[in-house]
Amino acid sequence: MEEIYKIVENNPEIFTWVFGLATFLWGAFLYFNKQSHNKAMAKLQHDLKIKEIAALPLIKKLQELEELAGEAKEIATSYRFTEQKKEHRSNIYGKLDMLSGQLSKYRPLMQAIRDLNQHCAIMAEDNPHESCREEVLEYYQALLRESENVKRSIEA
Repeated sequence: MEEIYKIVENNPEIFTWVFGLATFLWGAFLYFNKQSHNKAMAKLQHDLKIKEIAALPLIKKLQELEELAGEAKEIATSYRFTEQKKEHRSNIYGKLDMLSGQLSKYRPLMQAIRDLNQHCAIMAEDNPHESCREEVLEYYQALLRESENVKRSIEA
């Protein structure tokens, strides 16, 4: 340790320049590293904004689908008169059918919508089977699972 002290004591100007140069290089490195980091963050924010803009309409459609499916399930499984079920059912049937077409890119989800729609229509008939009530609940749960799968695929 004493040897290093003696070398520095004998040549203070050289080590002052070396220390100053190292400090300058370190400062330059920090500056350019920060610039690179800022550019990377701006690009990431831009990419995330584009992804959000693309995913937002799909998420809204999925929310609308879940709401309509819940209404269809409630109407189909309720103990209302058949005429009331048919009246409420006719409004929702077209909307669910339209959403299955709009979401046809996601085949399992589209099939879940169609299955739920079909079994809800059966429940609105004059003489539904009691087993159809359980099937409607199963298809409703399947639709919700497929909707969650689509949401997860969007996030990935």
